[in-house]
Amino acid sequence: MLTGISEVWIGFDDATGKTENWRTLDAGETYEVPPAYIQQFTLRTSIPQALKVTVGGRDIGAVGPADTLVKNISLKPADLIARAEGAGAAQTIPPVVPKR
Repeated sequence: MLTGISEVWIGFDDATGKTENWRTLDAGETYEVPPAYIQQFTLRTSIPQALKVTVGGRDIGAVGPADTLVKNISLKPADLIARAEGAGAAQTIPPVVPKR
C-alpha cells in the first residue's frame, strides 16, 4: 500500500527502466499496488519523504533520502520487508545543484 504523506509523484518502471505508469497521490490518499505491478514493475519517486509504503500494515520506512530521486525499488513484499530491516537498497540519484 502506498500512501501520500503530502502530494507525491510515483512512477512504475518496467525492466528496462521505462516509466510505464505514473500518478500523483494527494496527502492522505492511498493506492493499493495491483498484483501484476508487484511482479512486473519497480517504484520510483522524487520525494521519498512524502510517501509511506506499507506491507501487511507494516511501515517499511523511508525508501530513500529526502528530495532525492529513487528508483528500482522492488514492490515485492519480501524485498520491501528486507528494506525495512536494512537489507535493501534503492538506486538513488542526487539532486542537481546549480553552479554559482
